Amino acid sequence: LWLQREVYMGKNWIPAFLPRGKAGAGMTRSVRNDIGIMKWLRKWDSVAAVRPDEIVTLSQFSQKNIEAVYKRKSEILYPPFDVSYFRSLMKKDRKPSVTLPSSYFMFVGRLEPYKRVDLLVETWAKGHKENLVIVGTGTEKKKLINIIKVIKNITFITIPLTDAELMYVYKHARALIMPQAEDFGYTALEALYAGTPVVSFKYSGAADMVTDGENGILFNEQNVYDINKALDRVGKLQYNRKEEFFEKFSKEKFLTELEGRLV
Repeated sequence: LWLQREVYMGKNWIPAFLPRGKAGAGMTRSVRNDIGIMKWLRKWDSVAAVRPDEIVTLSQFSQKNIEAVYKRKSEILYPPFDVSYFRSLMKKDRKPSVTLPSSYFMFVGRLEPYKRVDLLVETWAKGHKENLVIVGTGTEKKKLINIIKVIKNITFITIPLTDAELMYVYKHARALIMPQAEDFGYTALEALYAGTPVVSFKYSGAADMVTDGENGILFNEQNVYDINKALDRVGKLQYNRKEEFFEKFSKEKFLTELEGRLV
């Protein structure tokens, strides 16, 4: 949050949890939006951050951010990935009712500013020739759909998909694109299990799962040029899913490590 304030909250952020009614009387909009509020919140957050005996986080990216902001060490415990569940989804091979292009890149996630879907739309608006399938909905939905009306090779899937249907979309994509910085990036694991490589921003939790040139591509800057360069490299990848790769993210490993920390 503190390292990506404008991405998460926008330039004109007003804290929704400030006092209301009599307690908040006299607090004008300008006061609510004053930089002093952010300083107070950050100070309070820093005090709260020293209270835990141990901090457990999701990825190396998150671990570095915790040290940068709170000056504290943390341990990584990857979220549980239920391999048996996703194996069963793959066997179903359930095609969704929507029409998919014969070849496409894809994005999956909430249509919110911090997901940087706008960057993908900009990349395609500037002439990318491959199809793009965007799966998700959110507050940016209407704005993005209005923008892509003149971009013929972007398909929006905003209707709910079952997990089996989503795995089908993953399986038939050339790659999953993740232009955003994520604390972890669970969709990367889903795509990789479907046998689909991942193109991700380098400074993200997804980098714990993506090895550049092997099961995906990592790009350095969140801009059209770097994304295009990364997408151009996808055709050279020869990714084949290996079950043992997912063991370090398995539900069983998560439960064992969590129990060990709680004892």
